Amino acid sequence: MLLGAPTILYPSGISAFYAVLLLYRPDTIAITEGYHGCHASIQVYRETRGVDAVVSISSPLAGN
Repeated sequence: MLLGAPTILYPSGISAFYAVLLLYRPDTIAITEGYHGCHASIQVYRETRGVDAVVSISSPLAGN
């Protein structure tokens, strides 16, 4: 316990981001640029769920 509440510590931001994906299991992920590790985590997540089960969308406003 840290600060009187159950706590999980992750060794990196990438592993914490991937844990959030596994917890919430989104079907749609909207992301533009950002940290390359998050994009890699999304790709691994898509492969484990089945690429067709997760839709990545891009915005024309983001220049994609």
